[in-house]
Amino acid sequence: MAKESLTLVVYILEANDKSYEYGIPISQVHELTRPGNMIKLPGMPDFIDGIMNLRGEVIPILDFKKRFNLGTIGIKDTTRIVVVNMNNQKCGVIVDDVLEIVQISAENIEDAPSIAGGVKANFILGIGNVDDRLIIAIDIVKILTESEQAKMETLGA
Repeated sequence: MAKESLTLVVYILEANDKSYEYGIPISQVHELTRPGNMIKLPGMPDFIDGIMNLRGEVIPILDFKKRFNLGTIGIKDTTRIVVVNMNNQKCGVIVDDVLEIVQISAENIEDAPSIAGGVKANFILGIGNVDDRLIIAIDIVKILTESEQAKMETLGA
């Protein structure tokens, strides 16, 4: 399959005094907002922080730091919620900061590296190389397993 250029909303997850840059294709992003009052629900996977009312619509909030084993998000002035469309459902992704929207040409996108046993993380679209920065492009639709997706669908309005 031929690589295509990507336009990404680039965000940061911070852990152990390091910043990791990730990007979500702009076509999967609905909007950016500040964190609101989140309510934790029992029985949800650890990386689902709870639900939030976004202008009358209840949306689940995911914490990618927990999902990627990078710790937890501490709410601060730069913390944002990236509202995305995941399989026709809005959900929020809590991140430490949103940096920019960046266009990455196909020739500057590397395939996701294989990990244990030659298996790749299927939610990684590729690794963008932009001005000596590495940006991990994430396919938000593939970030959850089928069972996690089913649990999350029960949270939506």
